[in-house]
Amino acid sequence: LIFYSRAYALKTGAKSWLAFGPLTFQPSEVMKPAYILMLGRVVAQHNAEFYEHTIKTDWNLIGKLALWTLPVAVLLKLQNDFGTMLVFFAILSGVILVSGVSWKILAPLFGGAAFLGTAGILLAVYGRNLLMAIGFKAYQFARIEAWLNPSASTTGNSYQLWQS
Repeated sequence: LIFYSRAYALKTGAKSWLAFGPLTFQPSEVMKPAYILMLGRVVAQHNAEFYEHTIKTDWNLIGKLALWTLPVAVLLKLQNDFGTMLVFFAILSGVILVSGVSWKILAPLFGGAAFLGTAGILLAVYGRNLLMAIGFKAYQFARIEAWLNPSASTTGNSYQLWQS
């Protein structure tokens, strides 16, 4: 992920593809299992150190996980790979969910994330100009539309969704 600008093929605006002749792959695919193991180790060490869970120690753990996620998010932002960044945030959310953090923290945290996600989808559908002004691209809207209405383009943007 660190050397994102070297020998990367540009695919749909993302600089996250390595090309080896006719084959291409994303190094972030290799990073996903390593990221899960890294976050798991952070949680295990934290829970061994703080056997008694309190609101303070739970926020401490979330802060540690966020700090370990920050470099990954920055590198993915530099690569212009928003979709993979969302996958890493989903992994982070899953790790937080199973880490033993109190529901007093999880409920508002995940409720806020659900609200922001819903607002983002509504903006993608009804407030496209605002999102375009802050840097979203046409292909990102096409992906959201394909997800919301997969039968509209079974051979185009929805092809992979229909094949799965």
